[in-house]
Amino acid sequence: NGTIQMERDARPNRQAIKARYSSSEESGEMTERKGYLSLKADHFIRPHQYVYAMEELKYDQFKDLDLSTATGAGYGVEVWKDKRKSLDVELGGAYLHERYEDAADESRLAPRTAAKVGYNMTRRVELKNALVAFPSLDGGDYEYYNEATVHFKMDQHWGFNVVNIYEFDSDPADSNKKTDATTSMGVRYSF
Repeated sequence: NGTIQMERDARPNRQAIKARYSSSEESGEMTERKGYLSLKADHFIRPHQYVYAMEELKYDQFKDLDLSTATGAGYGVEVWKDKRKSLDVELGGAYLHERYEDAADESRLAPRTAAKVGYNMTRRVELKNALVAFPSLDGGDYEYYNEATVHFKMDQHWGFNVVNIYEFDSDPADSNKKTDATTSMGVRYSF
């Protein structure tokens, strides 16, 4: 399992990339194989207000999902940002497309809402939470994704992460579960 995350904040522009791959086995049998890629660009139109464009790609072998894409744009507000805490909220729209190996493909337009909060409890412990939701305009299918992270800093570059990812789909394809939760721990290097 592995994650690569990069963020560049050079106002008026801010870019973020996150890539994650995970696979696991139990008793010599593959039980998980999935990948995730997120690309996002923000352009600040005022000191704490920005417009954004985003793309998310997902793959999950055990959900029969060849490729899921979310392409969108919208407006965001940086509510707080200082050395101790941060909060961004966003509202926009997205085109969602899911291509399955066996099930019928699905596509739809949806609103996109997001919130990202960070809080430094101490000099060495940092909490982060990111929530992204794609509600339905007609009361139908909706999805959300929440990633909660606790980061323990060992020194200037090295740290230890505990990450919990929770995904929900109100109308999953075929016999897939509505929820998927993953908790992982790992070493982190920052530069």
